Amino acid sequence: MVENTGNPYRTHQAVVACVLLIAVAAVILLTGYFGLSLMVAAGVLVLAVGLTIAALSHMYSAAPDKFGPSESAYRLIVGAVIALIGAMIVLVGLEVELYVVIAILIIGIAAIGLCATFIGNKTSKY
Repeated sequence: MVENTGNPYRTHQAVVACVLLIAVAAVILLTGYFGLSLMVAAGVLVLAVGLTIAALSHMYSAAPDKFGPSESAYRLIVGAVIALIGAMIVLVGLEVELYVVIAILIIGIAAIGLCATFIGNKTSKY
């Protein structure tokens, strides 16, 4: 895994913090100007954070760890899961039928799991 010190790590965290501020501004616009509910706004915030983590995963090391995925693959998968949770919150806030939300959640988990196995299969040390 990557050592959590030094300028590159701080730069990555600064980028995440800036994108988080932009997401908070978007949430304020959604609730204030467009009049969407706080549940939808919270879902958009979680979705934006997840997409940011997934999109910025390429900035981390792609070398596989001895007993797990690389830092890059780990952050990509975690970002996708967080984005999926945010999308579920948005759907619940928009009052979509519960069975549709559950079906999309199951499909999303399966898709992320498939992608994770393909990513781990290519870069495994053993």
